[in-house]
Amino acid sequence: MSLRAGWSGLAALFAVALCAVAFALRYGIWVDAGPGPGLFPLIAALLIVIASPAVALELARPVPAQPDTGDEHVGTPGRLLTYMAVALAWPFLLEPLGYAPASAVAVLVLLVAGGVGWIASLAVTAAAVGGSYLLFDTLLEVPLPGSDWF
Repeated sequence: MSLRAGWSGLAALFAVALCAVAFALRYGIWVDAGPGPGLFPLIAALLIVIASPAVALELARPVPAQPDTGDEHVGTPGRLLTYMAVALAWPFLLEPLGYAPASAVAVLVLLVAGGVGWIASLAVTAAAVGGSYLLFDTLLEVPLPGSDWF
């Protein structure tokens, strides 16, 4: 990635995060005795805004010279297509499969496509899906999509 592309991407992400903060505040961050619809978008947007200076410092840092080893990892178009397919398919799988199975399939495919081993992928998938299900469904009582069999 070129330095110009890095700065452009950071500026665009920062601008989108600031817009997200404005929209989240309009939705309301607290309703009655619980979190409002804008609370979690606000938190996510603020995390991006807060992380932006660290990314800017990383972009400004000179790149150290690295020896040419010849075994550089090169991303493949197939991997990018897999990521895009998962991002496009996941929302459509939520209704027929339910949140937990659809998310488990999506996270597992992304991890395996990213080169993570099967055992680590299964462990991370179980922790991520189980943790998010417990957080949203159990603790925050946010209704998640379900299915007839799960």
